[in-house]
Amino acid sequence: MSGKKLLAAIMLGCTIAVTSMVPSSATTVSKLMTNEAYVGTQVTVQGQITESYGDNMYKLVDFNGDFIRCDLSKCGVVSGNHALSVTGTLVIRDNTMVLDATNISYDQERNQNNRGNTMNNVNHSDYRNVTVSKLLSSERYMGQKVAIKGNVVESYGNGYVSFKDNHGTRVALRLNGHQAYVGETCTVYGVPQIANQRLEISVDSIED
Repeated sequence: MSGKKLLAAIMLGCTIAVTSMVPSSATTVSKLMTNEAYVGTQVTVQGQITESYGDNMYKLVDFNGDFIRCDLSKCGVVSGNHALSVTGTLVIRDNTMVLDATNISYDQERNQNNRGNTMNNVNHSDYRNVTVSKLLSSERYMGQKVAIKGNVVESYGNGYVSFKDNHGTRVALRLNGHQAYVGETCTVYGVPQIANQRLEISVDSIED
């Protein structure tokens, strides 16, 4: 039942030493692009990772809608399309400004608000508590409303994450616009189905 995984997890780890005459508090992409004094300094941009360019290079869009290329080759796993702060050094590569990231932190309050806006008043009493092993062993759960407790372990990108239930068995989640943060423990409510040559849960809501 387990098919090919979508390979879009964003891997990072940290190693930079910089000196800066520009404050490292959060700034905007527009300010970075119009002030050469930021080049070579440590800066922080708040926004979302929305797209992969390949070779560990990603599109970081700030909350004003402006974007900058971001090198995410140096720290842990980052979930796309979540509100976060990216700290790193602004550098010039191939005549293009790039944020060489060294640290990522999530805006939990903003992400929780986004999650609340997408819950659509789901009645959780309609969902049956199951484990991933039960789903794998019986077709009777396919297309039915189920609830699974566990934690998010990896981002596949493209609206998918890997979820591990409390018994250690993994399943792919199709988020359908819902927010899921790598490392969080939660209950997933959704409908199991076979798609992309594997078992997936089409998510209706996620609750901490």
